[in-house]
Amino acid sequence: MENQGVFQGVETCLRELKKAFELSVAEEIRETGEYFERHLVFQLAKESFALPVIQLREVLGNRLIVSVPGAPPSVHGIINYKNKILPVTNLHHLLQIPFHETDNACLLVSGAAGFETTLLIDRLVNLISIGQETIKPKAAVRNETRNQLITGEIYYRDKLITLLDITAIN
Repeated sequence: MENQGVFQGVETCLRELKKAFELSVAEEIRETGEYFERHLVFQLAKESFALPVIQLREVLGNRLIVSVPGAPPSVHGIINYKNKILPVTNLHHLLQIPFHETDNACLLVSGAAGFETTLLIDRLVNLISIGQETIKPKAAVRNETRNQLITGEIYYRDKLITLLDITAIN
């Protein structure tokens, strides 16, 4: 029964994501002249992150991920996606966050910068519009990979959300 609630949550998020693509990825609000960009919010462990919707193609439910012997730790494995073999990037490793298997795990398919990959996330949270003026500069961290991936931070409903740019994944 718990899985049914999880699937309904994923289904709702997928519907919102589809609607976001149909409405447009970035929209201009005429009343204020403010520029907003839609972001998909997700969790890794207890931390919240967001990616611009424009960098994403699809959200997939839990799929069979085949491990690749000898692959770097950031490659969780590979999947078959529409008859293509795509790598599954482990954001936990790249961002130095402890990884634990979860029932709510999803894969985000990205085709940003001409490089197709999938990102393993723990849980979908929300689809939000972010105004440019609400983005705070990123805090400097010693991890170079983390510094490249993070573009800024926002507070949304009193919760810190770290903004990522997956085009920085090599």
